[in-house]
Amino acid sequence: MRELIDELKKLEEELDADSQEVADLGKKYGFGSIAWQQGMLDRLKRKLQNKEQLTGVDRSFIEAQVMHNKSLRDELKAMGADGIIYN
Repeated sequence: MRELIDELKKLEEELDADSQEVADLGKKYGFGSIAWQQGMLDRLKRKLQNKEQLTGVDRSFIEAQVMHNKSLRDELKAMGADGIIYN
């Protein structure tokens, strides 16, 4: 039982450090800015290279970026700019 409690504490500390890293990126660059987005991409790259587990924040960022890019592409196509858009 003690091992389980210690493992949960370790996970909680990692989550707190992970959440703090995301918060620090927002403070440093301004949440949503291009620099912040690049910081988040750098964070994801590091995590994937190190085979670290992605958090809910990571997955939400990925999902939001994918949805935004699809929406932007669709909007540009609707405006007649489909000749300059790569599928």
